[in-house]
Amino acid sequence: MDINRPVRCPLCKTSILANHGLTACPHCGTLYHTSCWERNNACTCPDCHNNRKRAGDACKNCNYQLGEGAFFCPACGTPKAKVEVCSACGGELEEEQAYCTKCGIKITCNKSESSYISDTHHQPASKKAKTKNNITFVVMGCFVIAFITVIAFIFFPLKPEEEVLNFNLLYPTKANEDWCTISQNGSFMKISTNQKKTSSHDWGADLSDVISIRQEIKKIATDLGFSEGIIRDILATEPGSVTRVEYCDKAMVIWQYPVSGGLEVSFKLTDED
Repeated sequence: MDINRPVRCPLCKTSILANHGLTACPHCGTLYHTSCWERNNACTCPDCHNNRKRAGDACKNCNYQLGEGAFFCPACGTPKAKVEVCSACGGELEEEQAYCTKCGIKITCNKSESSYISDTHHQPASKKAKTKNNITFVVMGCFVIAFITVIAFIFFPLKPEEEVLNFNLLYPTKANEDWCTISQNGSFMKISTNQKKTSSHDWGADLSDVISIRQEIKKIATDLGFSEGIIRDILATEPGSVTRVEYCDKAMVIWQYPVSGGLEVSFKLTDED
């Protein structure tokens, strides 16, 4: 491009001469005085991505970049353009805009208040009727959903989550005791007060240990829901008594008292299904 050909700076509106220095917008190539470009640091081309006027922070008269909180242009004194919005959808409006580009509502200017308002009275009758029908359908749909939900709760109430019975989960530390054995699947537990000696611990020889084990039997039987009468019969069993079996809702209990050993009590969880 011949820089000696008269070219006007879009910012200061004066000719750009070769000895004045020029700068081209990196996006669209529009030429400016270097001093004007550095002052404004933005392009005036409407379609340029570097046009700060598109972002609403440049003077509408000279395109001088306005600082944050500025109400007047420091270059020409022009008041900062007020950003108007559509009262129907909140979309930004340009000057002389007749319809909102987001919702299509016709815009009228109330000059006494210097603000743009949506002219809902200019909506086509068919569009207003369609909007009203949509609202009616939505309200009716909400009532139907609420009614169905109430009926479902009345006739199909939610069942409380069933408790998962597993001796390994109910008594995780008992399997480590010498006097207790729990099956791998957690459905069977055997407790014995047999007074025999083991290489690791002579737990059966101490009467206090036997008393503690009997207390554990009572506690577990109570937790499973066995009656006080059954628990009393278990603890009152004497050596040589016959094997007995009793049931409750959750489990069955089998106990015996061999002559050669102590009280042996086994709990087996029952499958209610």
